[in-house]
Amino acid sequence: MSFQKKLLIIINLVPIFLSVKSIKSTENKIIVTQIDGYIANLKFPKYKIDVPARIGKNGVTKNHSEGSMATPLGTFKFGLAFGFNQFPVHKSLKYIVINKDLYWVSDIKSKYYNQLVNIKKVPSGSFDPKKSEHLIKYKTEYEYAIDIAFNPKNNPKLGSAIFLHVMSKNKGYTAGCVAVERHVMKKLLTLINKDTLIEIRGKS
Repeated sequence: MSFQKKLLIIINLVPIFLSVKSIKSTENKIIVTQIDGYIANLKFPKYKIDVPARIGKNGVTKNHSEGSMATPLGTFKFGLAFGFNQFPVHKSLKYIVINKDLYWVSDIKSKYYNQLVNIKKVPSGSFDPKKSEHLIKYKTEYEYAIDIAFNPKNNPKLGSAIFLHVMSKNKGYTAGCVAVERHVMKKLLTLINKDTLIEIRGKS
């Protein structure tokens, strides 16, 4: 076989390999799409999940910041999973049970910004509890939840505490998180693994 023919075969095979890789990546991705305002849709094609969702009061944004009340656009990994009871999440995920000492720091002046801390295990005054989320106060929303790691370097300019969690009882907007019905969130926590991505899209 001539060199030219071999090269032609290789070139023709490249799109096939790329296509397979693309499909595989898409299968392990949750897609959240804004419908209007804070109303959205969540799909997990691999498991044929297609459900209503809620996002931030101000919809979505490319320029997320602390207090923006909007959901950041983009594709992100997942981080820590948490809830109020022991739960069988995927073995590749880290899961913690919420207690009264746990806070997610949203104090932009703290070195613990956008991190989960135990208030009894950090120096006094290292963050302002009033400017942070006391997780135990969110009995409904954080019964089942997982961090959307949109700000992995914990940059104070980008915002904090963006989670995928249970929808509030009034099914209203979030402060920037993505929310779904309780039974859906419970199911998602058994399906999401360390390689699962979440893509947040704006209104088309």
